[in-house]
Amino acid sequence: MADIYSLPETERNAFNRIGVDSDLLPAGAYDDTAHRVFAETSPSRRRRAEYKASIARMLVSLRKRGIKEGERFALVREHFGSKGTSLPL
Repeated sequence: MADIYSLPETERNAFNRIGVDSDLLPAGAYDDTAHRVFAETSPSRRRRAEYKASIARMLVSLRKRGIKEGERFALVREHFGSKGTSLPL
């Protein structure tokens, strides 16, 4: 397989987008107590937590695919928008 980082940026970004939705990690282990407490929180807090968890799953999945940090964050911003996806320090 060719080194993906030897590709021009446009082609590399297109390659990195392949499978982004299907490669996301599963939500994880079920914890009865945590889910009970979560269900008791306000709908806005649940939406925000689920949004952040989706971003985290995508970042971890992209890292496991070997995608560099800056490109991971760019793909997350492209997928989720800029709200809550500030640039890393």
